[in-house]
Amino acid sequence: MDMIRATQLSDHSSYGFLLDWVFYHEALSRFAVRHWRHKSLLALETADPKQPGNLDLQYPPLTRYRPAPPCPNPTFAILNLLSEICGTLVDPRDPGSRDPNYINYVKTLEMQLEESTSGSLSDPTTTPKASMGAQLYHLATRVYLARATQSPYETPASLEPLVRAVFQGTVATCRSCEHFFPLFILALEARRDEDRAAVLSLIERTARVSPRGSRSLGFVRGAVRGVWVQQDLHAEGEGRVVDYVRVVSGVVSASNSIPSFV
Repeated sequence: MDMIRATQLSDHSSYGFLLDWVFYHEALSRFAVRHWRHKSLLALETADPKQPGNLDLQYPPLTRYRPAPPCPNPTFAILNLLSEICGTLVDPRDPGSRDPNYINYVKTLEMQLEESTSGSLSDPTTTPKASMGAQLYHLATRVYLARATQSPYETPASLEPLVRAVFQGTVATCRSCEHFFPLFILALEARRDEDRAAVLSLIERTARVSPRGSRSLGFVRGAVRGVWVQQDLHAEGEGRVVDYVRVVSGVVSASNSIPSFV
């Protein structure tokens, strides 16, 4: 990202595919960095005053390089919103999360997310594979926004209507799912044994056919199981509410390096 900014590569259309790949990785890295607790390691890497570094990853959003939604590829619009969400959300335990301005901001994000795919998904040129990917990212980002803004001291609102169709349809029937971020987020919503079995089966099918990402997929599998253990422990604790942000941060931080959800 530093090289792209310094050389103004974004102004050259011939580098489009390269830029798309870099922006995709950068957008998804914000989720991992938000929940990765080993920030001191990043600080050491950027301690040289001659190297300004970007511990907070303050890079231009994807919309700087792509048209505003609806756009030809709806995933760009969704990833841009996911990047903003990961960079601006306040921990639900923070008193600032109850500020009226912040609450209105979260509601604005929810509305923007609803509008992010409506136009482009109706485009007849959108392929079924691209449509499925966009829908998975859209749903996972909705779930993450809802969970990450809920107070850990209150019973969370049910997201069952949003995820039920995914477990009954996509998770159970699709051949593979190489979209690791939505796979991780949606897997955390599996409370029933049959849903969890379907998730693990989908991960195994993906591992058999995927030409890449075996390391990342292995991390996702372990992280999902780690969250399920925490959820089950909370369920046995007389109805205590799961602290979503803390649990996700715990499993993401189990890795000594920033995990990839690409």
